Amino acid sequence: MGNIILHDKEFRPFIEATKIDQVITRMAEQMNRELADTQPLFLSILNGSFMFTSDLIKQIVIPGTQISFVKVASYSGTCSTGAIQELIGLKEDIQNRTVVILEDIIDSGRSMKHLLEYLHAKNPKQVIVATLFHKPKAAVCQVPIAYKGIELENDFVGQRLGLRWFGKKLSGSLYPECLRFFTFYLLLFHIMASTNFVDYVKTFCRSGAGGRGSAHLHRDKRTMKGGPDGGDGGRGGNVIVRGNRNYWTLIHLKYQRHVFAGDGGNGSEDRSTGADGEDVTIEVPLGTVARDAETGETICEITQDGESFILVKGGRGGLGNWNFRSATNQTPRFAQPGEPRVERTVILELKVLADVGLVGFPNAGKSTLLSVVSAAKPEIANYPFTTLVPNLGIVNYRDGRSFVMADIPGIIEGAHQGKGLGIRFLRHIERNSVLLFLVPADSQNIHQEYNILLNELKQYNPELLDKKRVLAISKSDCADKELMAEMECYLPDIPYVFISSVTGTGLTELKDILWKVLNE
Repeated sequence: MGNIILHDKEFRPFIEATKIDQVITRMAEQMNRELADTQPLFLSILNGSFMFTSDLIKQIVIPGTQISFVKVASYSGTCSTGAIQELIGLKEDIQNRTVVILEDIIDSGRSMKHLLEYLHAKNPKQVIVATLFHKPKAAVCQVPIAYKGIELENDFVGQRLGLRWFGKKLSGSLYPECLRFFTFYLLLFHIMASTNFVDYVKTFCRSGAGGRGSAHLHRDKRTMKGGPDGGDGGRGGNVIVRGNRNYWTLIHLKYQRHVFAGDGGNGSEDRSTGADGEDVTIEVPLGTVARDAETGETICEITQDGESFILVKGGRGGLGNWNFRSATNQTPRFAQPGEPRVERTVILELKVLADVGLVGFPNAGKSTLLSVVSAAKPEIANYPFTTLVPNLGIVNYRDGRSFVMADIPGIIEGAHQGKGLGIRFLRHIERNSVLLFLVPADSQNIHQEYNILLNELKQYNPELLDKKRVLAISKSDCADKELMAEMECYLPDIPYVFISSVTGTGLTELKDILWKVLNE
């Protein structure tokens, strides 16, 4: 593999991608064996360990595995303070749980030492450290590492820039030709940084089983043959989905393929009820739809912050023999078993919540318009299908008012048959109040292109035709007033405006029309 140049620096491969894959596979197999009964919580330390985590988790088959992406707040500017101020993103309760820290590289061990102290204060069952790279000769603080990937020499130094890593060898002076790292991870970091929008995940959910009731008969030093006093079993844990306005994508669930709730505790003597199983809550962004993977039935739609719904209900606990006593059976020696676990494969789909949805052919100027009227920074280029994921932007209007605009990848004729990018992203405009059709002024037939777009929406979901529509003729800086007057004779009978995102022509009028239509 040849050298690559990035940020005016030249890189040559230091470790082959195949070797890294082998190391990660070995680590995953070891974890699967040693942590099989622990239901571990993996803590991936951002930003560095993101790709290591993604490759590792794909090979983890431990039931009840959870993953959380966290960020350590210990930096002042670019320098570490040496103390963990806060662990951002840790929403799970780690008390009495097995926690596995996933780090990309450990050298001095100072940050890891403070992180371990921070986590131990929350009373976990155990905290285990796993790192892809380790520099043992650079260690200042001794850190217990249970799972270790590749050892590096002490002269390997890493400089973290966003999601990209650069390695260099120090030997009196810096030598760009000696820069060490591997192209495989470098490129993947760059790709993942720009394609972190995930709007579809499938996950296997299993509720907890109910605890069995107790068939205990009361005995003490004064009572040799007492009556029944067996308690009820606790209910099994539920799998719950809950809306969280702080999430905007489903990427945190991409590698969480299994969600297992806890089992209920068994009843015991003295009519003691077993403990309820631990519920598992899946946090999702607003606008998420949960569907049954087998039947396609819609289970729920989450549109409000804090709104929750039970995806899979836990089993009821069995009744103890105390409940079955009677005049004719004063010492029942039986009790109910708890209800079994319930399994369900659930599909989570995100439909973004926006007021205005942009609809148009590829390269019609949708992303450019969004970038001009809002602070959004979508990718823009002079070729079709530049936009591959939806983008949201807040459009400022008069008197501090605003509305949300959504840009989706362009659709073409035959999209409902799978042409182009198909209709995968059309669900993101299903909740929009207004559809803004964008057709460039240099189109041969504006009305015809509008009808093609309208037909594709009809083929996808006929209810979309009931939404309010506005037409914007983009790139109108290429047309003079006479040509625009001629175009007006052939435009559809809906509100329209000629705009130019480059010159700003018609943008204020467009905002006025959209605000008026939104509030009709």
